[in-house]
Amino acid sequence: MHERQAIEQRENGEKQISAGRILYLTKDPELIRAQLSGENLTGVAQEDLIDKISTDEILSNKAALSYSGREEGHLGKYALTGLRGTVVGEGEIAAGNFQTLVAGPSFARGSSRIHAPLALQEAGINLVIADAERIFRENCVNTGIYVVDPNSLQAEKLLNGQSVQLEEILSDLSPQSADIMQSGGLLPYFRALEEGRVQIPEHQTPQHPMTIVEKIIARKVLRSDKSIGVSAVFPGQEYIAVPDRYYGYELQSSAVIKSLTREFGDNIPAKHPEKVSLDNDHTALLASETTRVLRDGQAEFARKLNITVYEADPVLGAPAICHTRMVEGHALPGELILGNDSHTCTVGSLNTLAVKSSAPGSCHR
Repeated sequence: MHERQAIEQRENGEKQISAGRILYLTKDPELIRAQLSGENLTGVAQEDLIDKISTDEILSNKAALSYSGREEGHLGKYALTGLRGTVVGEGEIAAGNFQTLVAGPSFARGSSRIHAPLALQEAGINLVIADAERIFRENCVNTGIYVVDPNSLQAEKLLNGQSVQLEEILSDLSPQSADIMQSGGLLPYFRALEEGRVQIPEHQTPQHPMTIVEKIIARKVLRSDKSIGVSAVFPGQEYIAVPDRYYGYELQSSAVIKSLTREFGDNIPAKHPEKVSLDNDHTALLASETTRVLRDGQAEFARKLNITVYEADPVLGAPAICHTRMVEGHALPGELILGNDSHTCTVGSLNTLAVKSSAPGSCHR
């Protein structure tokens, strides 16, 4: 993976960001091909950029499904190969040594899968200048990719070859999101919290009538003294909340396992494995080598950390789909549930707050 330092500089003790080599995703496919062949563009207008690029174009569903987490550079190899017109070949983004991606409005719409920003990062992209969708922007904060508003003064400077102070880039983020970016992503942030290098932000929120969602969050908020629970929360504030239960499945877990291993090595912390369960369900009846590796890898990871894993029978398939299993036998009213399946919200039928998590390590955010 390319290091973020490729676009970071220090001047007079202050950290600055520069764009490095820029890839403009233009509506003219020949201009994209020219950049991949070594040409550098300047002065590309917003109206000449492709809009509504989906996460499936950033990383195709086929490439995501074939990712077992064991292949080094796999996601980066397929970055943007799903782009409309199929003008980008395998490995060309990484080979082009691009650090910055510029695209049109509504960038990274569609699926919230974490594989998309991870693919860009693995291909060397550390800065995105685009009007990006909210979930993608949050995933970029969690993985350590800078996202800049294309209409901002910062974007103008960066595209003109100037450096921008890091504080300017972070100024549009909440204090907690800025701390996460400063730490290098969500996992390093949690590590810094554990080691006392950053502090949990405190909100002085007066008591007021709350919805059931707000009441559940308030009961689960982790405070700076490590106690849990506050009297009230308010929309727009950010908290670290401690879920009651977590679950995941093999297609998504591969990226999480790799990120955890990269950050913690063989000493991945698992304070409450009894709260976690993993399902080998989505590929239960698929007999390919990749799906077998996905299931075996998740099961091996679970066993090392004393996490329950629900295995699939080779003939009968999975005992249940992860989110239905949570409804039928685990989740209770008033709990905070975190899962990496898109249908996690259906667990809310039990009067729980059930949230889909897509970023590695986002279990407490």
